[in-house]
Amino acid sequence: MEIQENNKKIDKFFKKLTMHCSMGDVSSLSSEISMLMGPYFIRRFREHKLILKAPVESRCDLATCLLSCAQELEQVEYERLENYLEFSIAGDMVCKNLLKDIHAKIRYIGSFCELEILDIADEIYNSIATNMANSLLSHSTANQIAEHEKRLHDLNGNLVDLSSGLARVINEIHHLGLINNSEMSGRCRDRESILAATQTILKMCCQLNSLEWLLDEVSFGKFFVAESDCSNAHFRLDFTDAKMALMRRLNSCSE
Repeated sequence: MEIQENNKKIDKFFKKLTMHCSMGDVSSLSSEISMLMGPYFIRRFREHKLILKAPVESRCDLATCLLSCAQELEQVEYERLENYLEFSIAGDMVCKNLLKDIHAKIRYIGSFCELEILDIADEIYNSIATNMANSLLSHSTANQIAEHEKRLHDLNGNLVDLSSGLARVINEIHHLGLINNSEMSGRCRDRESILAATQTILKMCCQLNSLEWLLDEVSFGKFFVAESDCSNAHFRLDFTDAKMALMRRLNSCSE
């Protein structure tokens, strides 16, 4: 019963904290944050992505305030929190800037009709998927079954990433209101140049999807930020699970 009451109090506090984060100022909650500061509080803070709910211009101040409330943490926990905050702030800014660039390139191309964008996406998918499959077959040998299975697994993953990237391209075009219901785009355009431009946008969307995935995985604890160097935009992630981290290191040594 006591645990449930404590959880209710923490839930209520996090609602208040979320509101203050969205306004970019949690200084008035410093004493409460200091009392609650610990692994559970940090996990909840990460999973709610509260640092990213703050206005961009207030995030560094919010991070400083949070770290000032974490002085009683063990050094390892404090450094992980500091690295997480730096990675999240920097990573989200990269995502925002990349999305701006994607939208600028889409606007430069102009509007698409539904059939046109679907036809272009289909052609790009078939071309890239065929090249991936041919590359797999060209490296296959009868005596290396394990290596072939690994390459097949990688191919499946790459095809999923490709599908997600193309879906993102179409979604962003739609988000900008540049898909119309007519049968033609309304003007004669060089198909090859449109294909090339769309492939460039696809690469950027795949990068954006990957960055957002990393931010999510760090927020939900699959990875932690082992090293952070904001001045050089360098971050090193590692698995939170010790066994996974060991398998990654052993795999790196065998390559």
